[in-house]
Amino acid sequence: MDSPIVVIGMGQLGTLFADAWIQLGQSTLTIRREQRVNQDIAPRAVLIATGEQDLPPVLASLPHFWRSHVILIQNELVPQIWVPYTDQPTLVAVWAEKKPHIEVHSLRSSVVFGPHTDLVADAFAAMNQPLSVAKDYSDMLLELSIKNIYIWATNIYGLSNPGSLGQLAAEPHAAVLESLMAELCQVHSAVAGYYCAPQRIIPIIWHIIHTNADLKIPGRSARTRLERVMSAVHQHSLATPELSRIAKLNLNQE
Repeated sequence: MDSPIVVIGMGQLGTLFADAWIQLGQSTLTIRREQRVNQDIAPRAVLIATGEQDLPPVLASLPHFWRSHVILIQNELVPQIWVPYTDQPTLVAVWAEKKPHIEVHSLRSSVVFGPHTDLVADAFAAMNQPLSVAKDYSDMLLELSIKNIYIWATNIYGLSNPGSLGQLAAEPHAAVLESLMAELCQVHSAVAGYYCAPQRIIPIIWHIIHTNADLKIPGRSARTRLERVMSAVHQHSLATPELSRIAKLNLNQE
């Protein structure tokens, strides 16, 4: 048997990637998050498709010789999460979405960087979804920052203003969301350990919002995301008045 691609986590995205590789004839082994891994397997690659909160314990549980083969696709990815376990992951900022009873579609081109770029590109080609390759590691970090701040901003703002992305582009929402995104860039810089430039990131997020105006917000993890962001705000003693206002409304935080 050829060395398999191991997929850990069989939610919407894990299933999507596994099905793509199986369609291409790749030997693929799927593992649910709670299953123990067979340490005798020598995988070709290891896609971890669990939720953000489950990622660190899953990485810690991997056999050491698996760790150089990991592919990470989570939201809220920052180096502090993977660096304790691997120094050469394949990173993917995934903009493809698969919801129940809805065909897979992309908000913008997903972006990949790392040793298993070709495998990821094969999967996206099988899905018929766009994918770009980051020119270097710094460029990939920028792409992760864009995805993280987009997810934070639309979910957190949507807690008090549920609706669609298109509504965010109209006043009075647009000005408030602009301030919120600037604060989130500050939070991301503190959490990620590298500068997150709002002048580069915010215009890209506005473009995503304008080109996906019908997308509904917030997501089901919005409250949990706000809790994590506010934990970082307190940990780093950041001044974030708009975030604090939203937290007071939704988390009963002063």
